[in-house]
This record gives sequence, C-alpha cells and structure tokens, in this order.
Amino acid sequence: MIGRPLALARPDARQPAGEPVLQLAGARLLPGSDPFELRLHRGEVVAITGVLGAGKSRLLSAIFGNGALAGGHMRLDGHPYAPASPRDAVDAGVAMAGEDRHRSSLMPLGWPGESIAATISLPHLHRWFSTGFIRPRHERAKAEAAIERLGIRASGPDASVWTLSGGNQQKVVLGRWEAEPGKLLLLDEPFQGVDVGARHDIITAIRSRTDRATLIATSDPEEAIEVADRVLVMDHHTIRQSRQAGWDAHRSREDPR
Repeated sequence: MIGRPLALARPDARQPAGEPVLQLAGARLLPGSDPFELRLHRGEVVAITGVLGAGKSRLLSAIFGNGALAGGHMRLDGHPYAPASPRDAVDAGVAMAGEDRHRSSLMPLGWPGESIAATISLPHLHRWFSTGFIRPRHERAKAEAAIERLGIRASGPDASVWTLSGGNQQKVVLGRWEAEPGKLLLLDEPFQGVDVGARHDIITAIRSRTDRATLIATSDPEEAIEVADRVLVMDHHTIRQSRQAGWDAHRSREDPR
C-alpha cells in the first residue's frame, strides 16, 4: 500500500537501568480511585492501554500540568515535581502531544502559524526568540531538520500543516518536541488517523531517542505492544497490570495487587 517494505516493528524490550526519570508514588487520579505506583527510566518506552474512560488521558494531563493528581506525589529526575501549568512542565523538560492534534497541537487553517516551521517552534518561542523577534531562518532550519529526520512528506518548511496527510501532521507534532532536548515525552493516542507507513516511521523515531523516557496512552493493545518496552493496563483510573512488550507476561512493581 505504501510502496516500500516494512520490517517487523515490535521491539525487543529494553530493561530499565539507572535512576528513574519519573516516579509516581501513591498516585490517585480520582479521590475514590485505587492508588498506584509508576516508574519510567531514561531510554524506556512505556505504553498504557485500557478501555475508553479508564483514565489514561487524565494521567498524562496531570503529569503535564493540565490538571492535578487527586493524591500521591511525583518526582522528576529525583526532585519533587508538581507542575501548575503546561508551561511549567515544558520548562522542566516534559512535553506532550495531545489526543486530538487538530485541537491541541495545530493552529487553525488560515491563521498565522499554520506552517510546519511555525508549528514546530510554537512552544519554544520564549527560549528561541527571547527578544520577542522571530528569526524565520532559525525556524526553517529546525523544520528542515525535522522533515529530514522524520521523513515528513511536504514541499518545504513553509508548507501549511493542513496540506499534509494525517500521518505527516503527526510527524510534525512529534518533530516539535524533538527540536529541543527533554526528559519525558507524553503521547496520547499518537497513531490515531495515521497510516501504516507513517506509524512505522513514528515508532522508529520514538524508539531512537534514548536520552529521555516516553509514556504513551493508547486504546489499542496491539499498538502498545508494537511500540513499547513495557505495557501497563489501566482500569477504573488505576494501573492494574504490567507486561513486558514481548509475549512473556510478568508482574512488576507497577502492579499493586
């Protein structure tokens, strides 16, 4: 369908090593929900799966400062972490691509900032252009690097994101958060509306970054197995079970039972 062969995408699970990048202890997403623990290590890709409404998006939003835990605490790189807003999270090295990229990540059609270059630079403006003047050459250079690295099919960095396919739009969103170093990347349903070829490219890009931890929320268990080192199962706003991404299941510290 896409005109090129695809290798088997399901990865060999990498074993966590070193101190965790993110720790949640006694975490509650709702006042009456069961508490759970969560640890993510640098270089590790962890997926959370579960039915719609299980709490996956709520968890990612709380970690990104777009909401808060109902109980427990978080630590980032060993330090207390309680972002009051997404801006606090970004400044701490935490990035997030929301479930609905059209609503949460892309400027509306016809607005300034709908180009690939402007879309990538948007959350970095205060760091890249501290004087308040945007340097288009710098924006384009960052976009060209993302186009090359992620295989974005576009006429160039000034192309509107609304002229791209869903898979290429998602690559632009991922390129936004690959433009700067970070500690933790949060991806909510990153393969929604993405064709098989773009999904393969996105998985390759996610797993090639070993300098950060990645936490993915997906309702599709097959997607979770395809991309992650560990798969966590969430039910009624708590993590119930953990599995290696390979087919051998085992209990881990994330399983509170």
